[in-house]
Amino acid sequence: MLMIRRKKLKKPMILKRKVSQSITEADKLLNNDIASKTGNDVVEPKASKTWPPKFHIYDLLLAIVSFFTFAVDYGTDVILIVEYYINSEIVLFIISLCFIALPSIVSGIISAIWHRAAYVENNKKFKDDEKDDTKEREWKKKHQRKSKKSYIMMTLLSFVQLGRLARQFQYLILIGNSIRLKRQISKTENKQERAELERKDRNLRNRAISEKRDTAMLGLIDGFLESALQLVLQLYLAMLLSLPFHPLRVGSLIASLVSTSLIHTSYYRTNRRATQKKESVSYFSAIFYFLMRMSELGPRYLLLAMFCVVFRPWSFIAIPVHMLFVLVLYKSEKPSLEGICPTESGPCLLKSLQHLFVFMMSYLGLFSFVNLFEGKTRRPAAIFYSVFYVENIVMTCLLLWYLVTYNMYVGWVYVLWAMPIGLVCHAISGTLFYEVFHPNIWNARFPNFCKCSPPCCKEISED
Repeated sequence: MLMIRRKKLKKPMILKRKVSQSITEADKLLNNDIASKTGNDVVEPKASKTWPPKFHIYDLLLAIVSFFTFAVDYGTDVILIVEYYINSEIVLFIISLCFIALPSIVSGIISAIWHRAAYVENNKKFKDDEKDDTKEREWKKKHQRKSKKSYIMMTLLSFVQLGRLARQFQYLILIGNSIRLKRQISKTENKQERAELERKDRNLRNRAISEKRDTAMLGLIDGFLESALQLVLQLYLAMLLSLPFHPLRVGSLIASLVSTSLIHTSYYRTNRRATQKKESVSYFSAIFYFLMRMSELGPRYLLLAMFCVVFRPWSFIAIPVHMLFVLVLYKSEKPSLEGICPTESGPCLLKSLQHLFVFMMSYLGLFSFVNLFEGKTRRPAAIFYSVFYVENIVMTCLLLWYLVTYNMYVGWVYVLWAMPIGLVCHAISGTLFYEVFHPNIWNARFPNFCKCSPPCCKEISED
């Protein structure tokens, strides 16, 4: 009887192993097929990650929130400038306008280079072939015209800081269509129709994740060029001229802080999600990453603004020196820049785009650390944060000494508490994220966590 029971137990186990092996082989073939079509290297897929990533209603809601966060951030800056003009504060009006116009021009130039390279790469697919019939040639010409219009429109919008909004809107449309198709697939019983709908859905998901990656990458530059500079400027003007912190000014500052923290979080989360070999960051884990960035950025903005008010001449030396340090750090550690080039076949067409991106990251390094390193983050991050917090402590001590010695700006002493509080919050939230809630750790330790929480579960199980 014992022998019979053992045989009965063994059979389902063997069958289960064979089924799982066949699924793994099917996943390999599917991913290799996608990789060969997109021109990417064939990678070993993980069984827990669907590729291309599936999108859910929570992705749509988060995209809408991000869309409106940017609109509020940019809108409050514009309203504040209009208020300066109405109140005849011409100097404040001109300075604030310049701090919107100049970043917009720089952002527009970067976006124009990017979209031009993407436009050239995209048009390769629509080149005339001798084998093409009349209909195919007309179809290609139609898509070439459409691609050109899109390129011109996105470039023009980038010069008025609306390129980010347009890219986010395109992403919203793509994931909305993907969600609609997914519901349609679940109701379709015909195998042929179902296969065709699944093919369209895969294509939409590929386009959506590509659009989101570009949005996050260019949005990181756009956001910190406009929002971060505008935030530091408004703090600087308020402290220098003792301006009242009325609701509009406070709202503008908070919107800029939240916006830049969200941009940073979105960039990190999107990069992991757009990489097939990496585990995706769940919504739950992203909260801790967002808190980490907010507690890092907030005190830094305050200290930079206060330092520029008190030690104005020295700030023109200290800021470029820090940017040079970050640039040397990134270059010496050999950052991974394969994705910083809109091409699907062969090497990067515009190497200058990669160098420009690294230079812009050195500017972002004035406020925060941006991970450009594939699998070797600990060393550059340790070097960066050692210098970053030494600078914060030195600035705090110098400001405290000046305020106490000269008995000036007495109320600012309380503002300096933001540095130690931010340091503690950054350390706690950073430790929690990287040691507990990081996807590589969290998903391995708690694969079935939060079955009662749909956003978290779907992100872990399906993405």
